[in-house]
Amino acid sequence: MTEQDLPSVDTVLEEVRRRLDFQFEQLDGLSTKSGIVLGVAGIVFTLLVTNLVGQSNTLPNLCLAKIALIPIFISLIASFLPIYIIKWNRPPNLDRLRDYYIVIDVEDTKLNVIDKCIEAVNQNQKLLDKLFRIIKCSYFLLLVGLVLLAIWIGIIVW
Repeated sequence: MTEQDLPSVDTVLEEVRRRLDFQFEQLDGLSTKSGIVLGVAGIVFTLLVTNLVGQSNTLPNLCLAKIALIPIFISLIASFLPIYIIKWNRPPNLDRLRDYYIVIDVEDTKLNVIDKCIEAVNQNQKLLDKLFRIIKCSYFLLLVGLVLLAIWIGIIVW
């Protein structure tokens, strides 16, 4: 095959590479958001547990504060998940490119790289969607826990 047979192969390859780069940026953003939830939930959870251990059961509606621990704890656990991404697909396999494709026609090599990158983009997108749902759930659970704590504090103050 020649470049005349596949006039857009370089354009397609560049676009696929841009999409992979964009996915890596999205993953970084999700990791950052996960870290924020992890930090906030960790601090709130620690402060709440420390306060509850030191308090007597005479405080009004102490049960509400204990219930607030549940969504905050789940949020804390869920925020760890994006940090431990192992199955992120980063094509192409450079060893295979060197060992096998170094003797293959340039256009065929580009087509193979495009195919592997598209496969990776599709796999990574599924993972990104899953991580997004997990982080969204973490934010929601943290918010529920904080609202319960605000209600509890409001009851104590009033």
